[in-house]
Amino acid sequence: FNQKFTTIDFSNNPLIEEIDLTNTLEYIPTLTINNLQKLTSLELSQNYNTNGFEPSGFSYALKNLTITNNPILKTLNTDYLFGLEKFELSNNGSLANFYYGFHNFQSNNDPNLYKLSNLIIKNNAKLAKIELDNTKTKTLDLSSNSSLKYLNLLDNTTLENLVLNNTIDSVYVDNGRLAALNLNNKTSLKVLSLKNIETFSNLNLLNNINLKTIYIAE
Repeated sequence: FNQKFTTIDFSNNPLIEEIDLTNTLEYIPTLTINNLQKLTSLELSQNYNTNGFEPSGFSYALKNLTITNNPILKTLNTDYLFGLEKFELSNNGSLANFYYGFHNFQSNNDPNLYKLSNLIIKNNAKLAKIELDNTKTKTLDLSSNSSLKYLNLLDNTTLENLVLNNTIDSVYVDNGRLAALNLNNKTSLKVLSLKNIETFSNLNLLNNINLKTIYIAE
């Protein structure tokens, strides 16, 4: 059931603890979730029909999403946000895990599906795990997420530049356009997997004293 909201404003609601907008973003071009001091759970997923290729009743309305300064946010669901172009996730001090993507959605090659070219993930103090698939971002700077340990990037086919923090433990990149990757002095790094990156030519692994597993393949 889709409510035909075109705007939703959560400003000045200091006691909100949970927000559930599942399947309610069909007509909303911009959504901002900021400065909600009590917010612990945010559900934004837009489900699709698993029996076919097209999402169920979806549109590409949501273009801009901002989730910032929510200090106790712990649960975040952003599955199947088709058509999203800009997404900022920053200063959410309790968020530990973040996944953005489509869970093996079988694309019909519609160019409007995957358009996330501006992705900012910064200063999330407890963010330890990030998984991203099918973004169109060229640069991803994760260096300010001081607790990040696990990164999995799948089919981010335009990614050219990746910057990581010093606590990173495991890095998996499958399908991108990285030409180089600097992992110098990433002393916590234990696992590195790089697959299907035809443009790759320069890898710096100097002084990775805990690195145990390296997998590089076409």
